[in-house]
Amino acid sequence: MRHNYRAHFLALIAASAASTLVACGTSAPARFFTLSASMPEPSQVSLADRVILVGPIELPEYLDRPQMAVRGEQGEITFLEFQRWAEPLQASFVTVFTQDLMIAAGTQQVVAVPLAQRLGMDFQVLARVSRFDVDQAGKATLVVQWYVADAQNKVVIPPRQAIYNRSAPLPLKPEGSAAALSGTISDFAADVAGRLAEIK
Repeated sequence: MRHNYRAHFLALIAASAASTLVACGTSAPARFFTLSASMPEPSQVSLADRVILVGPIELPEYLDRPQMAVRGEQGEITFLEFQRWAEPLQASFVTVFTQDLMIAAGTQQVVAVPLAQRLGMDFQVLARVSRFDVDQAGKATLVVQWYVADAQNKVVIPPRQAIYNRSAPLPLKPEGSAAALSGTISDFAADVAGRLAEIK
């Protein structure tokens, strides 16, 4: 009797382990995505002789995670477990914005902090992002407050809030979301470059 009970118990364990292995085998693998520079149109006025320092740029805490975010109704945020950013989103945002600003401002002398702490600079772009996500309708939104200071720490472009939108194709896919979000950064960079070009 004891032998039959032990055999039955071992059979249950084996069946449970097999079920777990099947479940694991059918789980969708995580996919990883990055933001990318969108190559905005160059500014009409070249800033080739100016050094532009980028940062600090802060992102909201809800984006401090690898999962991609989708905004629902009434501010609800859904995080997609198997669709993730390949690197911390803040680092990726700064890198892409820096690359886009190089194109938009017509200069290669755009460097992100802290790499340029010992370099002279003409302008420093500082920003705080309050929203950076895609909603269920496919609208990518970047809401950012930013300003620019000069080498003497004097504010030359006063603080302002800007909103940039791009549309991701439907049905919503992570690669489309990443491209649309990248586009909002490109628009932000083009806006900054245009404002900088107006400074005499």
